[in-house]
Amino acid sequence: MAKKNDGADSVPTPASNDEVKNLTVELSMNVVYVSDDLVNFRVDAMTDKRQSLIDLTVNPQQAAVLGRALLAASSVCAAEPPKPAAGASITDCLFPVTHWEVGTANFNGNRAIVLTIVGGTKLVFELPKGAAADLGLALKAE
Repeated sequence: MAKKNDGADSVPTPASNDEVKNLTVELSMNVVYVSDDLVNFRVDAMTDKRQSLIDLTVNPQQAAVLGRALLAASSVCAAEPPKPAAGASITDCLFPVTHWEVGTANFNGNRAIVLTIVGGTKLVFELPKGAAADLGLALKAE
């Protein structure tokens, strides 16, 4: 935000479109385990002028909501029209699968399925013993 220099009573004003367009921001995001009840969603924002570290501490249920919303945003932005209106909140979507693979996990022998969704995100799911066959039968029954 730009500051308006009106003296001691100045209030922050939003940055102009030109200021935002000319600002280069490098973002690094990760999730840090705190405890079984908490994780930190950490955003490290670096511009040519300063670095900001933002920690958002959330519980596992909130982390799930945030994670799903971020995946949905990636898919919605990469999907074909129609698109939501500018300013619309994205919390969920149907995730179009563009590619899938099956395999076996090396560490325990369980079956695994890799789903690539619109936007390029690969999600890897481990299926407990017997679940892969059950899933195949359920899909075949469709």
